[in-house]
Amino acid sequence: MKGIPVKILRGSLIGLELGASVGIGIGLGIYLDHWLNTSPWFSLVGLLVGLSAGIRNVMLVVRDMDDASHHTENDQTDHAHVTDSGQHDSGSGDHGENPPDNPAENGDSGDERP
Repeated sequence: MKGIPVKILRGSLIGLELGASVGIGIGLGIYLDHWLNTSPWFSLVGLLVGLSAGIRNVMLVVRDMDDASHHTENDQTDHAHVTDSGQHDSGSGDHGENPPDNPAENGDSGDERP
């Protein structure tokens, strides 16, 4: 439950960053248009720059949220991983490469008698 508020906050960043980027771009464009008497050219350029910056920021937030969710999913697994042969390994340490150190693990009693 601890991660839910963080996800909500990260999701709210998407709208805020897009809106702020567009607002700043248009605001600077309007200011430059009034100062240089070039209306509406800097406003349009500011809109385009603000939109592109906002879309870039949204993509970064979404990518970070996706990376964080994959990282969380990997932490919650039972640490099983896939071996080179493509079979799942539960992390027991026995990968079939070396016999176990304890002879009782493989059914031997430990006696070396024939």
